Amino acid sequence: MIGLRARLLPTVLLGVCVALTSATYLLLALAWSTPGYVRTDDETFWLSTWPALFLAFPIVGALIARRHPGNAIGWLFCAVGLLWTLSFILAAYSSYGLKAHPGALPGAVTANWFQSWAFFPNLGLVLIYVPLLFPDGRLPARRWQAVLWCGAAAIALVTAVFAFEPGPLDDTIGGFPNPYGILPDALSIGFAIVGFPLVLGSAIAAAVALALRLRRAQGAEREQLKWIAFAAAILAIAFACHLTLQMSGLATHVEWYGVLWGLALCGIPLAAGIAILRRGLFDIDVVVNRTLVYAALTIIVVGGYVLLVTSRRYSSPGAWAAAPRAR
Repeated sequence: MIGLRARLLPTVLLGVCVALTSATYLLLALAWSTPGYVRTDDETFWLSTWPALFLAFPIVGALIARRHPGNAIGWLFCAVGLLWTLSFILAAYSSYGLKAHPGALPGAVTANWFQSWAFFPNLGLVLIYVPLLFPDGRLPARRWQAVLWCGAAAIALVTAVFAFEPGPLDDTIGGFPNPYGILPDALSIGFAIVGFPLVLGSAIAAAVALALRLRRAQGAEREQLKWIAFAAAILAIAFACHLTLQMSGLATHVEWYGVLWGLALCGIPLAAGIAILRRGLFDIDVVVNRTLVYAALTIIVVGGYVLLVTSRRYSSPGAWAAAPRAR
């Protein structure tokens, strides 16, 4: 009976995620078809693509949890997928209830508040807990429990900053004021000073744990670890590009990078699914070699585009005076 429930629950969670994603696109279609509705860049390039892309998390999670119910990785992906699809539908709900038809839907303000910070717990779970627990869902050794608990504390601190800091929300519909901005400035700064370095340190420690597993592993386990390490490397490159575009002020000229960032995130569950389920476990070394070739070509094309946009942006008189400054 317990085994039946363990196999049924992932299927139910996947069905909920698919239903929420379908409802997300329905609400977005209704909101965006409203006369005079102006979409933000986040709505156009993120909210229109990420709900479909991020179904990779619950799909892979359900497959792993059904076949290996004792492996925490499957349940972790199910939880991440459920939280992400919930944040997407709440973003669509707030687009309809706050912008398209203000006041038409109850709780739209709270929905917009929730979706503005729900991304960070998901990101923390993917960056810290997946490399820490992969591939068998267990810690490499008991001493790594400290990283597990530090990661949880760091995620909680930074999420509190995003959720309760006064000022405009980091939402998808234009920065509405935070209705629950109750965190004093001193406490918000303190949480950020402690939380962000702790998140980074926990993620680095998790990566070290993965590297140590890879160093000791042999046979099939080594191939499994190569897959997730490959996906993690692509994600790290994508994140570096994300920070570069944001800090340089070029993000508004390269809006579609959000799709690439989403694809890089989805590479984590896809690589984990291939590795754990082991069906068609391709030669990862061949995949890496081909990816390096394609990545080099992509960098040349994207780099040329960024240089072109930058040169055009700063070629006009007074452009440097209007250039964004680092804060």
